[in-house]
Amino acid sequence: MTKASAPAGWYANPDDDGTRRYWSGSAWTGMVGPAIAPVRLRVITPAAWWLALSPVWIWAVQNLLTAATGGSDYSGYPGSAGSSNAVLIGVLLLGVNLATVLLAVRDRRQLLESGNPTAAAWWWWFLTPFVYLLVRAVHVRGSGWVLAVVYPLSFPIALIALVGIADIVT
Repeated sequence: MTKASAPAGWYANPDDDGTRRYWSGSAWTGMVGPAIAPVRLRVITPAAWWLALSPVWIWAVQNLLTAATGGSDYSGYPGSAGSSNAVLIGVLLLGVNLATVLLAVRDRRQLLESGNPTAAAWWWWFLTPFVYLLVRAVHVRGSGWVLAVVYPLSFPIALIALVGIADIVT
């Protein structure tokens, strides 16, 4: 380095690739330190995985709720057991959907806290979790596209599980 080439600070040591050396602004000093590993930004968070696999676990929750409340016959008159089950399942599934919104909020927060300069706004979820995952992939780049691919692939997984369980039950 030359006097005009760089301000004072720590730079890669020209004599040793594995260390840093302090440049005083005019000459190299005797101060040497370990090289700093490049910062790797977090691209995939646990919340994002839960969101990408949400078709599978929402399907499982829905079917467990249906089984726990006595089946899927919701054709009863107001006040009958069938209609109260439908209301209960509807309220519980609303809670499950709220959980997916909270996952999008958590994912955004984790991305920003880990040093990503931008992250998709959580409200993209309202256009479906898939849209949120697509916009998220554009913001984080790198392997963020994996989740946008996993989400649509999780629908056939849920369908295969449905068929498999139906065969076991019958």
